[in-house]
Amino acid sequence: MTRYGTVLSFQGNLEEIVDHYASILPDLRRTVVLPHSEVTGGEPGTALLVGFTLGSQTFTVMQGLPDELSPAVSIEVRTDSQEESDRIYEALLEGGSEMACGWLTDRYGLSWQVSPQELLDLVSDPDPARARAANRAMQQQRKIDIEPIRAAVEAVSGPSTPSP
Repeated sequence: MTRYGTVLSFQGNLEEIVDHYASILPDLRRTVVLPHSEVTGGEPGTALLVGFTLGSQTFTVMQGLPDELSPAVSIEVRTDSQEESDRIYEALLEGGSEMACGWLTDRYGLSWQVSPQELLDLVSDPDPARARAANRAMQQQRKIDIEPIRAAVEAVSGPSTPSP
């Protein structure tokens, strides 16, 4: 069987980094900690790598290269509610910086996209005018606030009605 995952390279205490994410993201499960030894060149007893799952995704954070992470790669978090999006966004943002459209870079340099699932539904509406209105409203925001986006869509053609 072939397995796939994402490896993220950090400088710093890997267990502290993963614990920080676990305190914010309820689906995060640590899977492995591989400590440094005399052979690896790092400080014995500190983690060389820490594996975890987030939902169905597999990640490994490792003591690594001095290169910085880039917003060209981000972890997407889609929530069931505005409240959950706000909680996660604000917690990840602490010590980091905001970007546009629900993106942020956290204190460790990792980029995230946080929004309610409803955002994806609105920006991919089959009615091009509604989708365009949602996209325009989203592009004016940093942290996603679904109410103004929903209002922009409804202003174009009225509220959507659920399918029978």
